[in-house]
Amino acid sequence: MNIKKSKYMKEYNKSHCLKLKLEGYYLSEEYRKNKRVNNLKFYYKNKEKRNGICRNYEKLPEVKIRRTQQKKEYYKLNKDKVSSRLEARDKIPLNKNCDICHSTNKLQRHHWRYDKPLLVNTLCKDCHNIQHIKGFNGGIRL
Repeated sequence: MNIKKSKYMKEYNKSHCLKLKLEGYYLSEEYRKNKRVNNLKFYYKNKEKRNGICRNYEKLPEVKIRRTQQKKEYYKLNKDKVSSRLEARDKIPLNKNCDICHSTNKLQRHHWRYDKPLLVNTLCKDCHNIQHIKGFNGGIRL
């Protein structure tokens, strides 16, 4: 029964989708709005299911192996960044507020130069992102 039903549904979906495409439904604003609303409904209704899927995915052995390989490659390519982060984390505590906007939320260390690991400022996440968008050394990326 399931096979007959699935074949029927496939054929129905093909013909129905073709009909909707010809009418221009998929290009319409109504389609986009309904799709977004339905996606949000699913998102909020199935929060536990989504979290469980993510947790189980991270536990898969092939995913763990791939993550460790990616970390090793990153460490090989960015030895100066990693070592300066570790050194600054151990030796320099974070200030209580951002050095630019004086916010107290989501504080991070910002290295101006990785060859001088102790030259660090405390910035909030937004100011830190802005500094990286502007680039180092007055907008000139090295």
